[in-house]
Amino acid sequence: MSIDQDKIKLIESLYTSNILKFGNFKLSSGKNSPYYLNLRIIQSYPNVFQAVVKSYLDMINKIGLDNFDVICGIASAGLVFSSPLSFLTHKSHVYVRKYEKTYGLKNSLEGYFKPKSNVLVVDDIFTTGSSIQKTLDVIDKNSGIINNVLVLINRMENTDNFLIQNNIKLNYVFSIVDFANILYDKSLITNTQKEILLSQFYL
Repeated sequence: MSIDQDKIKLIESLYTSNILKFGNFKLSSGKNSPYYLNLRIIQSYPNVFQAVVKSYLDMINKIGLDNFDVICGIASAGLVFSSPLSFLTHKSHVYVRKYEKTYGLKNSLEGYFKPKSNVLVVDDIFTTGSSIQKTLDVIDKNSGIINNVLVLINRMENTDNFLIQNNIKLNYVFSIVDFANILYDKSLITNTQKEILLSQFYL
């Protein structure tokens, strides 16, 4: 995927917002990783947040506003971005809970959802796809249709086969390869750190 100057500036801004950490981390999927990307922190930096939302909007325009009816965020990180995207595109918004409620209506899917709606699923990062797989199951149980998933960063760990098998396209603003190469080219990370970022590539 080619990367333009706006994306280069965005990657630099994300880095200066301290989203990138090196170490030994357990991800939400249970997978261990030598690096961590904390996109939840972006909401605390209005200018960077605005640039990130714009990058999502650019991708949505490529997908086509007529190609979906509802934006579905994935709790909790995906909600940071799916909610403003819903507002800006005038599309209905729902979200899938991380855990099903054990009280009240015991919903997994929150918000009004009309059966047969075409859903654009929005999250922050694609790693193993476990959260997205759960979301697909919930949307399917509610008679929804999914053709596209949109994330900011694809960690490129070759775990999107379940999407391919279901004819669902994974759309992303940039990959971890773009991220690593640009940060290295800008002398923001060392070659060793670049190799750490790329160590999980198509693992």
